[in-house]
Amino acid sequence: MTMHDERSPCEVDALFDLKAITVNGKTFGLLGLRDAIATVQAMNLTRDDHITAALLKEAGKANFIPAHLREAYGPVLLAEYRAVKNKPDMR
Repeated sequence: MTMHDERSPCEVDALFDLKAITVNGKTFGLLGLRDAIATVQAMNLTRDDHITAALLKEAGKANFIPAHLREAYGPVLLAEYRAVKNKPDMR
């Protein structure tokens, strides 16, 4: 990609696996959320608290999640996980 390439924000987000999420009314960008969700899905966890903990751990590998916001991030990550899990397979 050169300086003169014009890409929409959505294209850039997809290219770099960047996902904007809103936590406590503020928007944050998360890198690698698709990979984190895929990793957690492969764990075959069934309890929401276990899924949330695993999502926080996986997302935290590529992103700084402030300690004082971890509790607020949990439900947002779980909602993203459910959205991906409930999305129809496009094959």
